[in-house]
Parts: sequence; structure tokens; C-alpha cells
Amino acid sequence: MKRSIQDVANEVTAILQKEGVETYDQTKNLFREVRKMMQVTPPKKRQKRKSAKTITKEEMKHFLKTAARDSQTVGLIMETLYRTAVRSKELIDIQALDLQSSQHNLLITTHDNSSREVTITSMLASQLADHLDGRNQGPLFISNRGKAFSVRRIEQLVSDVAERAGLEQKVTPGTLRNSRIKHLRDAGMTEDDLADFV
Repeated sequence: MKRSIQDVANEVTAILQKEGVETYDQTKNLFREVRKMMQVTPPKKRQKRKSAKTITKEEMKHFLKTAARDSQTVGLIMETLYRTAVRSKELIDIQALDLQSSQHNLLITTHDNSSREVTITSMLASQLADHLDGRNQGPLFISNRGKAFSVRRIEQLVSDVAERAGLEQKVTPGTLRNSRIKHLRDAGMTEDDLADFV
């Protein structure tokens, strides 16, 4: 009789723990190799997703430069949105303690209250650490009133920067997210690695 997925998962978990495979990155790399050995590929329906709204890499560079000219905080918000491909709600939920600058990681809490680690560049990690200036409590980004930004405010900031950058199409936080994923895919990133972003 074929065993249930849960029974197999319990057995695999026990083997991994016995072998000292416990971290997210270790399990991610291990199962990537397992999928390769089993020649398992994503279903075709995942490969035929409806085209999402994006902007080009050149447009993104201009967008980010425009944001940086506005203010350091706005520039960092836009860099973080793009580089991590987080959603607006995920961005405003990032806490100061979620920045692991020495490891170049950000801990992201998702819409279903699970979490994932996103690797960021050393430059962005350093800029975010400087932005916090030793602060280890509260949201990563706070408004002039000392409170967390709202989703609506983030959407407004993105729209305002896009307008000042002279971009013709409507740009939303989702546009930045979709663009980042497309740019990484175009650069050759595998679907397994892209899973950290989506």
C-alpha cells in the first residue's frame, strides 16, 4: 500500500536531522539536487503565466536614481522593494531586527504568516544598517511621524517617483516586484532560486 505524503515527509525529516541538514538553505540546495536527479521540472501551467506588467532594466535604473534624489529613505524603500521583490505589505512588516546585515539577509514575513530569507547585496545591507543607525526596534522603515508606513503610502511613493522619472505607464509596487523577477529570470536565474522571491 502506498504511503501518505505525510508519512514520507516524517521519514525524510528524521533522515535529514540525523545527517545534520537543518537550515533553510541546506534543505533548499538538497532538494534542488534531488529534483535534478529525478528529472522533475515545474508543471507547464507555471511556465505559461499571464504576462505581468514590468518596466525595462534601463527604466528601473532611472526610476531608482530618481527615488534616491528625492530622499535617502525614499531611495532605500524603492531599492528594497525592487531588490527583494517583496510586496507592499511584506515591506512595511519588515522589522529592524529582521535585517541580518552581516549575512546580507532580510527576513520577510509573508501574507500567510510564514517567513523566508531573501539575500540582498552587501551594499544594500550596509545602506540599511546605516539607515537604522543602531536602532533595533520597530519597523525597518518609519515615517516622519515615527510610525510604520501604510500600504497606501508606499503605493503613493512609488507612483510619485514614477511620475517624476517620466515613466509613461502606471507603476505600482507590484510592477517593481514583477520587473525584478523578470530581470533575474532574463539573467539566467533558475526557477528554484526564484522561489525565494515568489
